Amino acid sequence: MEWEATPDPKVIIYIANDSFVTVVNNRVNVIRRILQKIFPGIDPIIGSSEPPAASFANYQPLFPYLVSRLQSVQAAILTNQKCWSTPEATLFAMEFCPPASTFVMTLERLHLRAVPGSCHIVASLVRWRLFNSPNIIPFIRRHCNNVCASFPQNVMWLTS
Repeated sequence: MEWEATPDPKVIIYIANDSFVTVVNNRVNVIRRILQKIFPGIDPIIGSSEPPAASFANYQPLFPYLVSRLQSVQAAILTNQKCWSTPEATLFAMEFCPPASTFVMTLERLHLRAVPGSCHIVASLVRWRLFNSPNIIPFIRRHCNNVCASFPQNVMWLTS
């Protein structure tokens, strides 16, 4: 069944520090046990995405799991807390259709080590990409009017 066609409420679950697997039964069972500890007596439906072929040793994508057959209050509890940590696993819960972002762009698949310089690299990349985008600059000027006339090298020029 297509995920969009699954009846609401539904929640997307990610497992922290997950790694590549071709058989997801163990992970689905872990999610089920944790959810049944949080909400005794529930029998959720848990579906997983089809895992891609393992391509790079350093690339560990997050595999989403769709959880449905929840009550609205249960889905709200899961997504409001967002992080559920147990000795068995840590789960992250998010709404199936999260609210639209107010940000003008998102970064995906940007793999940087957690070192002090990483934040500067990301900030510089975002500034450079936005400043050199022919469509974004006029949009920001029309709607937010917070773009500098020139590209400052050491100032974060996007404001909320």
